[in-house]
Amino acid sequence: MIRSSLPTSLLSSHIPALSSFLHAPDSLLAPNLHHPSLLTPYTQCWRNKYGHVSTPSSASIVLRPSSPSEISKILAYANTHSLKIIPQGGNTSLVGGATPPSPQSANLILSLSRLSKIHAINTSSNYIHCQSGVLLHNLQTAAATAEPPAHFPLSLGSSGSCQIGGNVSTNAGGEFFSRYGSITSNLLGLTAILPTGETLDLHNTNPKNSAGFSLANLFVGSEGTLGVITDVCMKLHPFPHKATALLTLPRENAVDAGEERAGGTSRANSALGAAQTLGICSSFALAQFHYLFARLRQSTRISVLCPHN
Repeated sequence: MIRSSLPTSLLSSHIPALSSFLHAPDSLLAPNLHHPSLLTPYTQCWRNKYGHVSTPSSASIVLRPSSPSEISKILAYANTHSLKIIPQGGNTSLVGGATPPSPQSANLILSLSRLSKIHAINTSSNYIHCQSGVLLHNLQTAAATAEPPAHFPLSLGSSGSCQIGGNVSTNAGGEFFSRYGSITSNLLGLTAILPTGETLDLHNTNPKNSAGFSLANLFVGSEGTLGVITDVCMKLHPFPHKATALLTLPRENAVDAGEERAGGTSRANSALGAAQTLGICSSFALAQFHYLFARLRQSTRISVLCPHN
């Protein structure tokens, strides 16, 4: 959240000026101009735990810009008039970081959902350049369907609704963190709009860049406090055709029991994404041994390691 020094309590007087910065239809949603149900997905988190249900008397306004230039004008205007900004991606946060604290709190909720373009994808050089509003699932699909196919390793349960800009802003880890690292390990560069409306271009496609400070990493985990991320360049990885799952069992004779329960085979019918690409799965109890085998992809090799007591 970008907070200016003197928040303005009423935003209605700023609607005409803010509307002039936005060109797409329905880019501005205000409780006194639209039905409150249109604003509630932005003012309340998906668990209904943080934020609030929008009402005609709510103070927040939702802005949905379609380009970085529109964001630049909005931030410059908000900075001049001391307005509070809440940058919002897919609003999938579990801690309420992207929603206004109360109906009386006057905020400009800056939704990045319309910044959804993929500029370039190069699976030979292993990078993808896209806008920050691209859904994580769409980014993964674009990489996997490219020629040759590539793999973007960040995997979250909210991949169908979270946005890559929000993933960067919160330094998302995901289930493959142990093998591929966090967002910091997979971020090559980005472009951000500062609170003053200035554009900070930190675009980079080279995995090795030792020229000066790594300013792009300052925005990782910043959650909108330093600026609004509009574009990112992420590292891609070779698409995994096979993987090895490592299972640790409490005693040696558990191997025989586990293989007997698994039908004497290390192949199964369905996929378990975590074991498919993570490569190491540890501390599975014997009672879960058969369950894991039953969900592993058929082409996956199974290795069993049993420590001595």
